[in-house]
Amino acid sequence: MKQTAPTNQSNPDDCLFCMEHLYETALGILEPEDRPRMEHHLADCTVCRSELHELDAAVNLLPLAVDQVQP
Repeated sequence: MKQTAPTNQSNPDDCLFCMEHLYETALGILEPEDRPRMEHHLADCTVCRSELHELDAAVNLLPLAVDQVQP
C-alpha cells in the first residue's frame, strides 16, 4: 500500500491524515475523535476512498487466512 499524499482537489493535510489512519479505519479501530475528520474527508476524496476500499477487501479476507475451529 502506498503511503504518499494523493493528488486531487482535497486538502493535502487531510489526505496525509487519512493515509496514516486507513488501517485503523479498515479494521474498525479508528479513535472516535478521529472519525468525523476521516468521514468528512472520505466523502470528498475519491483517491483515499479507493485506497480504503482496497483495504476493506483485504480485511474481509482475513478470516479465511486462519483455520476454523469448533467452539
